[in-house]
Amino acid sequence: TQTPLLSPSGNVLSGDTGTTFTGEEEQDGNCILVENSPKIISKIPDSVTYFSVSCQNSEFSDMDVEKWVGIFPADLLQGNGQGFKLGNRFSIVATDQGDPEEGAEAYQTLFTGDKFLKSPLTGRWGSSSLDSEDDEEDNDETIVAYKVELVNSETSKNFYIFKPE
Repeated sequence: TQTPLLSPSGNVLSGDTGTTFTGEEEQDGNCILVENSPKIISKIPDSVTYFSVSCQNSEFSDMDVEKWVGIFPADLLQGNGQGFKLGNRFSIVATDQGDPEEGAEAYQTLFTGDKFLKSPLTGRWGSSSLDSEDDEEDNDETIVAYKVELVNSETSKNFYIFKPE
């Protein structure tokens, strides 16, 4: 059985909103729904429910990073993510829109996926990050999550991406 996703407050996200995964969808795709990283989720606003997806870029992606994790607010996803479960698979294609221009600090990337409410999402990232250090352990483990600022979004203003360890 699959574990339901939890909101940051620990509530089970369930309900029938018409967004469901069939067995075929659960097997296909370069991304998989994973648990939110406590190190990152504790650094971002908790008034919003987030879903984390771990992705390995497909042959259609040209983003410089091969593996990445995206933390998306529910309002960017179909049905606000209702019915999504850990282990569900789907595809997200990340396409770089060019390196930062001379003097510019941000990358612009197009994120295309059929589980987004509106696809594609265009985001600028690289100039603003969240540093997450594990304060309780002396293992020098730091994860840098980049804030992706959405261009022309009618819902959320941003989401987050980071390179997994």
